[in-house]
Amino acid sequence: MTMDKGTLHANIAKKIKQYRKANHLTQAQLAEYLHISTTALSHYEQCSRTPDIETLLELENIFGKDIHEFFEK
Repeated sequence: MTMDKGTLHANIAKKIKQYRKANHLTQAQLAEYLHISTTALSHYEQCSRTPDIETLLELENIFGKDIHEFFEK
């Protein structure tokens, strides 16, 4: 199954927010772990910006999830 770029970005945004909330983290806390601003994290969660691969790998480690899970619906 092929996924278009917009759907892929939306899935990443949804998963970041879902995993953050499941781990009882605020945006400020997660942004601090990632060494980014809360504004940048907010953009990721709103799908107005997509994290780079290094950030996705950091999220993988923080949440204990396989990177592929960020791309799934």
